[in-house]
Amino acid sequence: MGKDKHISIVETSTFTDLIYHLPNTILSDRRNPSDYQMAFIELNREAFAYLNIEAFQLREELHLITNGYVGAVPLRMPQKGSGKASTDLIVKPRYGAQETNWFAWMSELSDFSGVNLTPETDSRLKLTRSEGTPTPRYLMAQEVIKNMVAVVKSRDWQMFKNERKQLERPVGNVDWSRYARQSADPQKRLLFPTNVNVMTQNHTEFERALNVLSEAVQIINSRLTPNRIKQNCHEDLAFLQHQIAVSGHVKHESEPFHIQKRESADVQQLKGALNAFIQQQTKREYSWRIDFSMLFERYVQRLLANTVNQVDNNMRISHTLTPHYGHQVSQLMPKYLEPDMVAEFAGYKIVLDAKYKSYFYVRYGEDYESQKERIRHDIHQIIAYTSLINAQIAIIMAPVDGDEVVEEVSTYDQVIIGVLGIPLDYRHVRDYENNIRLFLEKIVEQKITTN
Repeated sequence: MGKDKHISIVETSTFTDLIYHLPNTILSDRRNPSDYQMAFIELNREAFAYLNIEAFQLREELHLITNGYVGAVPLRMPQKGSGKASTDLIVKPRYGAQETNWFAWMSELSDFSGVNLTPETDSRLKLTRSEGTPTPRYLMAQEVIKNMVAVVKSRDWQMFKNERKQLERPVGNVDWSRYARQSADPQKRLLFPTNVNVMTQNHTEFERALNVLSEAVQIINSRLTPNRIKQNCHEDLAFLQHQIAVSGHVKHESEPFHIQKRESADVQQLKGALNAFIQQQTKREYSWRIDFSMLFERYVQRLLANTVNQVDNNMRISHTLTPHYGHQVSQLMPKYLEPDMVAEFAGYKIVLDAKYKSYFYVRYGEDYESQKERIRHDIHQIIAYTSLINAQIAIIMAPVDGDEVVEEVSTYDQVIIGVLGIPLDYRHVRDYENNIRLFLEKIVEQKITTN
């Protein structure tokens, strides 16, 4: 941990323009703050790039603009900080940041959305003050239990194990020396100690996996684990307890499991979960990040799954180079266009695009023209999608503070553009789904009226 107790951890949230004031303790000459700010930006360029943070100077103020990543990185300080990491920067989700335990809230949102919340870590960027990723171990434990169930059911993690057995006739690899010693006993003269290879799950790797499983079960049963997680694991734990011996004694495993391509998908996934569980403690000291934009998109897809008649996720519109023409510029174009979702509702195709962006509030220091420019690209993009699939309705869905769905509608020629502000409170999703359904009904009715 850092020794300079005077430099506090810096906390901000996604889509925030933070004006950061460098600590006085690192300034040897306060008359030229601009030089220190530039040095600070250069020293932390890699860390800022890791969390997609825009850092720049404007009118002698140091701006740190966050985007869609939540996470933590170390901050290096110039001059008296000697360019060393002295504190950490933590980025929380803006929507939902009012929650007391924001990471627990985020984990519950990801569970509803069907997203694995295991953070991506970077060992090159070692944290100084914070404990690193606050990922609760019960999330990792839940993954271990779920994947262990799949492997036990499939019984495809079997290996040959050499076992010594007493056979009634000399077959295979008999241990004649041992036989000679025991044959002094008349009752054992017709028993032959033999080493045989048997196919079993009780091999070394499986036994190590059971050690990790025992620790995972202990964590799930802890009083600190939310009841929702315990309920999710109840059926799987009951199955495992009937199938294998889960020890109450925990033996910690520290060596990762080697994942081999020849192994089944179930075994590979289990080993991945085991490795994540083992390494989670050691990786707490490393920088980490989670793409909250991806989490928001999956959350919206889950809402729409119960709202529209049909959803085609990530429908790709291919880009093809035309023969007999030059391709100096065209070969740089995207290989395909990919709207988030193409839905069908009441017989109409609808392009839906989830954008984890700050449409519904103004960033610090942002003027009206800057706000327009932020959404301009997305509008052009979604209208292009409608023309390519012969649709006339497009909906952009973005997060909004509060607990009410925000609705806006406008038109470009024959294309209706809807904007929906979606709260991120998974506990009220039934209300949101109903609001979305009513909104789509109004949009379709408007389209029928104008045709």
